[in-house]
Amino acid sequence: MTLSIGQQSSRTPTADRSSIRQLTQQPRRSVVARYAIAIALTLASLGMTLLLQPFLQRTVFVLFWPAVIGAAWLSGFRPAMLVAALSVALVDYFVLRPSGANWDIVELVQFATFLGAAALTSWAMTIVESARSSAAEAAEDNARLARLLDQQSEELSHQLEEAQAMQEELEQSAEELAERTAEAETAERFSRGVLESISDPFVVQDGEWRFRYVNAAAAA
Repeated sequence: MTLSIGQQSSRTPTADRSSIRQLTQQPRRSVVARYAIAIALTLASLGMTLLLQPFLQRTVFVLFWPAVIGAAWLSGFRPAMLVAALSVALVDYFVLRPSGANWDIVELVQFATFLGAAALTSWAMTIVESARSSAAEAAEDNARLARLLDQQSEELSHQLEEAQAMQEELEQSAEELAERTAEAETAERFSRGVLESISDPFVVQDGEWRFRYVNAAAAA
């Protein structure tokens, strides 16, 4: 009897795992880099606002929204709120009141609305980033489990192969033993037939002179 084992591997390709990690995992940035990105986005928005100021009128914060969203996505909630605060201060100083005039109620509402919307947007982006990080960690855990299952599957396959090889060796040894036993029985029958065919008395003794074989003539 021969043991037959069918194997099918369910491994996740390494390239697929790398792609999952690249799609779900954002590179870690230092605190200085995050705030530097926030300030750079704010200054870029200010430059574009000053350049397009004649066309913006009351929508002076429209070009600062990409900076807030970009800072929230790239750096997190606090750098995004820094962008919002800097945006209000820079717009107030360079756009709305270059001459140092006092605030009016419309501007205060506009500032408060922008800061509130920026906070909500940054918070939402933070929630999205947290969910994406959780998904990345879950993908890493799944990849580790898949590798562990692959290793265990390989070990089990090796053990089954070794067990099959041992069983085949035992079957081969049993067949050889059966063949040798049959040969010994055949040789014994042949030898006994030869000895029985001797008509003269014939005996076989061992080293202590004990009879090992006595033919019919010797017995008579």
